[in-house]
Amino acid sequence: ESDDDLGTCYQSADPTSRENFAIVDSDGGVIKIQNIAQIIDLKASGDAMFVFATNGVWAITGTDNGAFKATDYSVSKISSYPAISRSSVVDVGGIPIWWNYEGIFMLQQQDAGFTKNITNVTQSTIQTAYDSIPPTSKFTAKGVYNDQSGLIYWLYNADIDNDDPTAFTNVLVLDVVT
Repeated sequence: ESDDDLGTCYQSADPTSRENFAIVDSDGGVIKIQNIAQIIDLKASGDAMFVFATNGVWAITGTDNGAFKATDYSVSKISSYPAISRSSVVDVGGIPIWWNYEGIFMLQQQDAGFTKNITNVTQSTIQTAYDSIPPTSKFTAKGVYNDQSGLIYWLYNADIDNDDPTAFTNVLVLDVVT
């Protein structure tokens, strides 16, 4: 909270004390996620923290679907469709959208929070075109969301003979408004 706190314990109670060692809501800590592989990205949305890994997507929330705290949190796997790279995960007004080798996936949202329903937004529209993008190009794709236009732009290299991951040759545009 101030410069005087630098180098001291980062929780309200002293974990080395015999009298006052209990964790309180505002303390920090470590959250262990069972069976998670390599973490690619984290995205905060509302009261949830989404963890994108090479083997799926997890949500960390409070046990009552509110904000999580050091003393109250819940971890649940919400998707087996992993993100393939950090640069392709895009936050669209709090809704994560990410690239996978099989398609572009979006988390569904309800009034009370997020459901475990994941939608493949390419499946009924541009799946054939998406499948034609080489896997290495999907891995190096870079996405950005323009909230003024409601468009997501993903840059990727369609030239499989070019080994330069920053030599983007194509743009895939997703209109999230329509």
